[in-house]
Amino acid sequence: MEGLRLISNIEVIYRKGSWDINEDTYVVNEEQGIFAVIDGATGLGGLSGSIASGITSQVLQEEKGGLLQRVLKGNSILA
Repeated sequence: MEGLRLISNIEVIYRKGSWDINEDTYVVNEEQGIFAVIDGATGLGGLSGSIASGITSQVLQEEKGGLLQRVLKGNSILA
């Protein structure tokens, strides 16, 4: 149902790990109903995971396209 909001209040708790590079991120896009926790798998000191989670986060926060289109775009950038 368009316009239906099931979540009225959300709280984000985020704690950075012990590595210099943080490969994890999250997305809170309440207006578009997109919420994600992205665990960038550690590799090469965390850098590759950080790049992958950053790209995924970025495309999920874009204003255009549906969720599937955004995920496919992120995957094509990472490929």
